[in-house]
Amino acid sequence: MKITILKALMLPIALLALGCINQASADTCAASYSMTTVTTGGFSCTIGNLTFSNFDYKYDAGIDTGCISDCTAPSTPNPTSDITVNFAEATSGSDPYGTTATTDMPIYSVIADYSAGNAVNEFQNETGVVQYLVTATGGAIVSEVDGAITGLAANSASGELDKNICANNQFEGGANPNGNCPSPGTNELTVTSGLPLTDPAGTQADGTPNWDAPFSLSNLGVYDSWSLDGGTTQTSAAANVTSVENDFVDADPTPEPGTIVLFGGALVGLGLIRRRRKVA
Repeated sequence: MKITILKALMLPIALLALGCINQASADTCAASYSMTTVTTGGFSCTIGNLTFSNFDYKYDAGIDTGCISDCTAPSTPNPTSDITVNFAEATSGSDPYGTTATTDMPIYSVIADYSAGNAVNEFQNETGVVQYLVTATGGAIVSEVDGAITGLAANSASGELDKNICANNQFEGGANPNGNCPSPGTNELTVTSGLPLTDPAGTQADGTPNWDAPFSLSNLGVYDSWSLDGGTTQTSAAANVTSVENDFVDADPTPEPGTIVLFGGALVGLGLIRRRRKVA
């Protein structure tokens, strides 16, 4: 009887161990990586209950129609030296939108930070896109995503951010992200459209905490697209992007299936032991 009870207890323990091995497959996120590193094939990392993977980017620059002098296209960010992708977990304070972080409801931030190749002057233009996949683990869900852009748009120059998520899937295009969610109109949500840069420079946060509607997702694609335009009337026009931020809120774990199996198995085993003692 004792051997039978031990076997009954060992099965759920083994199942839980296998589940833990599966969840430990992604490395813990470092505080910062270069864009080149995160877009290397097979990269993924986990912070808290969220795993981030499938990073891609694209940057383009050009000259607006009408330029007659100094018509040189601006440089674009170098993914190895000019862009870092930073990860952080907050259990106190608040994000740029104003959502409060707590121990029970932490906020996980992913910030694309630019140091160069991110500015335009008169007649110049530039666009940038970063996309990636977020997967919640351990029974966690994401119920809110807040976004922010930091930078400057002075005189006739302008700049803005568009931010979308693809529910239960990632955006298409790979190394050439195209902003297409596999089921357009049914599972794509818009956090902000045309969130503007300001003069003086500052952080601009999206105007709604839940995008189109409240949601509960364990898998979502993120698509950030920013644009800069130097305008056509003032030589002092200037615009730049210094960072783009995503804050993932309420990634709060529920009991994992493996944990439930373990507890259930343990209770069954204890019940058998108690029954055996009563019979004896």
